This record gives sequence, structure tokens and C-alpha cells, in this order.
Amino acid sequence: IFGHDVPGIGRLRATITRERGAYAIGVRLLGPRLPTLENLGVTPDQISKLKNLTPGLWIIGGRSGSGRSTTLAALVHQLAHEGRHVATLEDPIGFSFSRTTGIRQLEFETDLNRADCKRIVRSLAVDTVLFDLVDDALAIDLALDSAAQGRLAICVVRSLSTAALLHRAVSMDAALHQHRIAEHLSGIVFQQLAINETKTAYQLQAEIFIPDEALRRNLRSP
Repeated sequence: IFGHDVPGIGRLRATITRERGAYAIGVRLLGPRLPTLENLGVTPDQISKLKNLTPGLWIIGGRSGSGRSTTLAALVHQLAHEGRHVATLEDPIGFSFSRTTGIRQLEFETDLNRADCKRIVRSLAVDTVLFDLVDDALAIDLALDSAAQGRLAICVVRSLSTAALLHRAVSMDAALHQHRIAEHLSGIVFQQLAINETKTAYQLQAEIFIPDEALRRNLRSP
């Protein structure tokens, strides 16, 4: 998996695999215009919630091809516009942000590796960190570590539903012999793409889930 900037066109995000003895490539074009929450079709009520994210862990989930990375880019743009100090760790970098925005974009295995990524992320002088990695378990681990430092930590995870997403996050955290989800989970955004009424385009459908104290008690139970 790699990314490549094409001046005047946008950024290519490609995956190369071997298939029956030959090479296969899948390429996605990320346009030069950065997405916004408004033009993605997020409802005003949901935009209000996303503009007031509390510190802790937020997970953006959805099936492959549901636009998670696009939503993440729109959210990064919004958070930086609000004056937050933002860093992203991506594998590879998706949408590119101008250096004048102050957004720090780090690419996994290019700017830092697995052995030192937690140390480097901890040292960043930012209050918001976003993770979009191929390895969901690593993303959850790094995001929870950042949330424990009092930061707003947002990560992208593949999942089929909100319930499945929460189950995956809890399971991945428990596999590390830790139980941080109950303390640091602030919310889940699950999204999917659905054909619009005129059947001419896809539109984003998203739900935002905020955990209550009853769920936290349940998550703390052995």
C-alpha cells in the first residue's frame, strides 16, 4: 500500500498484490479539494456533535469502501479550523493537508516504525491525534494510549455495525491484557454509503453513539 501525489490532479492511494502468479493493483483517486462535513451530507445535528468532541477515544467505523478515510479528512480539517493542534498517523497518508494548516501528517513505516511509534506519538506537542492504519489493533492501542494522556484520539476501524465495532475494540484491548475502553471511550461514529432517492449517487449515512455509565459498568465487568 502506498500513496503518491499527482500535481493538479490529487493523490493516488494504491494497493499492489499478487494474484495467480501476476500482479494486481487497485488505485483510488483522492481529489485535490478537501472534503467538509457539510458536503459529505452529515446532518446539522451530527455536525454539531462532531464539532464538540470531548477528549478520549472516538472510533470511526464502517465497511471497506464506506468512506471512513474521507470522513476522517473532513474531521481533521474541521478540528484544525477550530484551532486544535492536530497530528495524524496514516498508512499510507490519504488526503494531503497544506503545511500552512499546522496539521502534522506522519506516515507509518516512512516517518516512524512499529518499534518507536508509541514513544514518538507521546512526544508530539498536540492535543488531537488521528489514526488511520491497516493494523486496526495497533490503531486502537495507540489511540487508547493517547486518550489516557488526556488527548482527543480518533481512529478508523473496519466493522459491519456499531455493536460489532465496539466488540472488536474491546477484544483488541483485552488481547493486550488491558481494559482501557471503559475508562476512555467517548464515542463511536459508524457510517455506510447508501444510494440516494434518485439513484444517481451515494450519500453518507452515519450514526453517533455516546456510551453511558451503564455500558461503562458492563465493560468493566470481567
